[in-house]
Order: sequence, then C-alpha cells, then structure tokens
Amino acid sequence: MKKKYSFIIIIFIATLLSLLIALSSMGFIIKKTINQVTHNITGTDAELSKSSLSLLTGKATLGKLLIASPKGSNTPLSLKMGSAKMQIKASSVTKDIVVIENFESDNIELYWDETEGKNFQIIMTNIAEFAARERGIIEDITSRGLEDEHKYFALEKMTLRNVKLHLVQGDKSTEIIIPEITQENVGDAKKGASFVDLMEKSFKEIIVSSEKHINKHIISTETESKTP
Repeated sequence: MKKKYSFIIIIFIATLLSLLIALSSMGFIIKKTINQVTHNITGTDAELSKSSLSLLTGKATLGKLLIASPKGSNTPLSLKMGSAKMQIKASSVTKDIVVIENFESDNIELYWDETEGKNFQIIMTNIAEFAARERGIIEDITSRGLEDEHKYFALEKMTLRNVKLHLVQGDKSTEIIIPEITQENVGDAKKGASFVDLMEKSFKEIIVSSEKHINKHIISTETESKTP
C-alpha cells in the first residue's frame, strides 16, 4: 500500500515539475512565436531579441523588435522597438483567451518610405490578406464542428508614447514626433482576437496616426515657406 502511494506521489511531483518547467519557458515560447508568426503575417523579416513573463504577477517584457521593410523599399527597416512592457492577467495565461490588460512602449521608431509610406502600405496589405485567409480557415473549421485550436487574446489597452517617425524622402530624412498612439478593446474575455487581428488593428492605428502627423507636418512646412 505504501509503495502504491509512493508511486502516486512520485507521479504527482514529476507532473508538477514538468508543468513548472513548461510555464517557466513561456518567455522563450513568446519570443519564438512572435519571430515565426510575425514574419509570416507581414511578409517581411522580423526579429524579437528576447522576452520574459512572470506567471505570478503577469508582468511581461519584450526586448528589441525589428520589422524589416519589404523588398524594393528605400528604408531597410519599417519599425524598431527598443523594449515594451505588458501586464497580463495572470489567471488567463493558461486559458483559451489571454487577457492583456496593458501594452506600453516609449521607444518605438518608424521608418516611413515617402509621404505615402509605401513600405507600411505593403505590410498592411500582407497582414490584411493573411487575416482574411485565417478567418476563412476558422470559419471552415467551425462549420465542420471541429475544435478551433487558435490562441486568442483580449487587448484592453495599447499605449505607444513619443514615437519617432522618420519620414524618408530620397536622401532626406525628417524626424516627426508622435506624442501618443493608443488602441483599446481589441477582443474581449468572451470572444478574443487572434494574434493576426491584434497586428491588423494595431498596424492600422499606427498608419492612421502617422498619416495624420505627416499631413500636419507638410501643411506646417508649406505655411512656413509661404510666410514672407
């Protein structure tokens, strides 16, 4: 009888250790997933240097993120992020919908190819096409009564502060500061958003805000040039 209980205890401890090891590697899993998935979604090279996640507090950090420009662009990079912080609802990490309470970064640089941002427009098109294909696959899976194994998210708030936008026009580069870019309520705790949905809506917000500030800059520059 004692041997039976000893065996059960050993199995329990082994299972617990396996779970702890798996959860402790979540930071590596986040990094690997972002590197692979972002590349496929944007159609460009993407690299996240590191990530970490505390399962007790739900605090996560992301290291340097680089997203290259599509081939033929005048700028090698489209986006460079020095670091970012996320507050994740700890109890949601192992559930179907991960709740991201806040995503913050204050050291993002955008490299905008000409006034129309040709590189961002191409990336946005790639993301939208990938999102459309993914939605089609999900609809097909659910229509056949199969289990949808996608991981879903609920982003409550994203805040990007003091974004440096480099407007690249030929050999000339002009720096424009965007005080803040925000995105709220993408997905919710009942019906989350896929990673592609997050990227699509976040990139769209970045593009809209960038275009707004570039237009302001152009109008301001033209006004100054007309002033005697």
